[in-house]
Amino acid sequence: MTTPTQRAAQAAYLDAATTLTLLPAALRSIHDNLAGWPTRTPGANPDSSPSTTPETGNELTPDRARNDSHQLARHLLHAATALRAAANITTRWGLPLLDKTAIAERLAAIDRDIWCTNHLAHGMREPRKPTPPDAKTETTLCNFCIEFRAKHKRLPPQEITDHHARHGRLNNLDITRLLARADARLKAEKTAAKHAARAGAA
Repeated sequence: MTTPTQRAAQAAYLDAATTLTLLPAALRSIHDNLAGWPTRTPGANPDSSPSTTPETGNELTPDRARNDSHQLARHLLHAATALRAAANITTRWGLPLLDKTAIAERLAAIDRDIWCTNHLAHGMREPRKPTPPDAKTETTLCNFCIEFRAKHKRLPPQEITDHHARHGRLNNLDITRLLARADARLKAEKTAAKHAARAGAA
């Protein structure tokens, strides 16, 4: 049975993974909002004057961005200090009981429990969607993969996950083009595998 301390550690791990994954995008967004023009807000224009209106919908004011920037830095500093102290204690008491293989296996198991299985299959790490308390089965995918599968009746291939990681949103033209590229790649891989099997049997 998982203890409250173990559940707290797992929650901290997931929060740290989420923060690390989203931090670059968040810092870019905070920087843009400090200038007064959030780049992802519909109609935002970097040539217009900085916004001085209160926060509305997805729009953020420079004051909110500045405040969140300071709080983010403070929270990360405190978290790093607390986690380092916890790591020192667990190392002191846990390391003598485990060999390197056992430690590697446990870390790998935690890794598999945190990340979206579809992204892991493509060599990427994306935090999976938390499993609701009343769910009968564990959620193993991230929000993006869940929504993509619901809409397109298939998990996003590597071409899609790569594009989404680099550029964010995909339009219908992007999806059609990337799915066609993925299908062509998979077909070529199957053909190559058949040729290799025939050559090995000859």
